[in-house]
Amino acid sequence: MTANIFNFEQVKVTREKVTWPGAKIRKSGEGMPNYENNNVKGSLYITFDVQFPKVEFTEEEKKCKYTTDTRVF
Repeated sequence: MTANIFNFEQVKVTREKVTWPGAKIRKSGEGMPNYENNNVKGSLYITFDVQFPKVEFTEEEKKCKYTTDTRVF
């Protein structure tokens, strides 16, 4: 999945396991530019806000592989 950050840049995010609410990952070289050297970027920390369904999936929903909502607030 990709996430939109800062000046509408996109960062690719991959997860190999279940993502729980509050999970955090670090992307080196994707953060804010260095104050003294704008060509060097720091680390970007991403915290996931996951909402699990409170009811059982319908048969149609079970057929879907996955859905993503990549809104960044």
